[in-house]
Amino acid sequence: MKPHRLFSLTIFFLALLAEGAGAQSPLSGKWSGEMITDAFRGTMTLTVPGGASEDSVQLAVTVGDRTSAGSGKILLMAGDSIRFMSTVGGAETSYRGALHGDSIIGTLEARRDGELLGRGRWVLVRAAVRSPAMIPATPSPVAIFDEAWKLVDTRYGNFPAKGIDWDLIRRIYRDAAAAAKDDRELAGIISTMLGHLNDNHITLRAKDTLYRPNGEIDRSSFVPDSVVARRFASAQGTSGGGDWTYAWMGDSIAYLRIDGFHNARNTRAQIDSVLKTFRPARGMVIDLRKHFGGDDPAANEVIDRFATSRGLYLVRRAKGGDAHDLFLEPSSFYYEPRGSWQFTKPVMVLTSSRTVSAGENFLLGMRELPQVTVIGDVTSGAFADVGHFKLSNGWELNFPFNRMVDKNGFSWEGVGLAPDIKLVAKLSDISAGRDVLLDFAVRAIKAASARH
Repeated sequence: MKPHRLFSLTIFFLALLAEGAGAQSPLSGKWSGEMITDAFRGTMTLTVPGGASEDSVQLAVTVGDRTSAGSGKILLMAGDSIRFMSTVGGAETSYRGALHGDSIIGTLEARRDGELLGRGRWVLVRAAVRSPAMIPATPSPVAIFDEAWKLVDTRYGNFPAKGIDWDLIRRIYRDAAAAAKDDRELAGIISTMLGHLNDNHITLRAKDTLYRPNGEIDRSSFVPDSVVARRFASAQGTSGGGDWTYAWMGDSIAYLRIDGFHNARNTRAQIDSVLKTFRPARGMVIDLRKHFGGDDPAANEVIDRFATSRGLYLVRRAKGGDAHDLFLEPSSFYYEPRGSWQFTKPVMVLTSSRTVSAGENFLLGMRELPQVTVIGDVTSGAFADVGHFKLSNGWELNFPFNRMVDKNGFSWEGVGLAPDIKLVAKLSDISAGRDVLLDFAVRAIKAASARH
């Protein structure tokens, strides 16, 4: 090796050693934010040491009313990237993250005894360190308004689908917010501003009041459970904490109502059990009319038991920085045959304007399958995962932090999925105890099964 090259390499490695010995990492400090996995949603707080030579982080994870805290061992911290392992929460979890603007965005993978428990993503923002003298006792109305607007501006994942001038919206409402006389008036102004995003996932909780900027849920078209149960020819079963209801109807037709998806591993066992019961069925009705959402990997487990080929149906991308169009690498969902056998008899899926979130993503996959027909109303049009963000006055602002598109790259946010056969119950039918969608689905299964 030439002397000058040897000298250059020596200087380079000495510089690396000097950097590792005492340089402050751009990741150092306290971070907090959202984490979403196959099995749960929660919040996360991460404290990264100031020196690159230190080998542990401090971590706290809150799910529901339970908080687990402890340390994690740093495997790599170089430049804007970090990797660490932790057993906080009871599982061996590996975390990978990288700095994007003023956020750390990363992935996680949890295992127990080598078995994969689930995967997820986390998005953290730096926790501001301010002295008590710098923190106003009561933030002004316009400061709260600006904070809410900025959170949406930098964290909301659906701007590419909305085509809205968000800065113009701020200018329209800011003076009214500054003049707000009390919290109720301010919350109403912020809620009205958020309503222009036309997103059923957005809510604002101001103290004890929950605001739905896109309007309250219309339950007038819901058929009572007792009316549905009149069609049952067997005792009904429940699973998933009551989110799944299933029973035999007449003429060997199966009925499965799914109100939510939770935990991919548990869902795999649930659908296996249900399909074992319904294996001799001539067809199945899957009722999504009251579906409130849940976990997409769990929904994927159900789709796969009906699939006979492999295909892309959903792509998810998390926000990768402050710009409206900046996202991380995509995470793709495929339908493919899983389980010991596939249910290929006619399947009628019932939808309503209340079918939302993971229910809609489930529908994106199911409608790709040849034996499936969708009957009902256009769905809610809210597909993405929701993050929960605290404002400095204690209010909570909830909105999607990622973006979902179909196999063609199209986002159905704010639009919803149209059924194959449009059929909406009239209030007169409901009050008379008639379930016209379910009755039509039964007739459709009989007609489809007779054709084969």
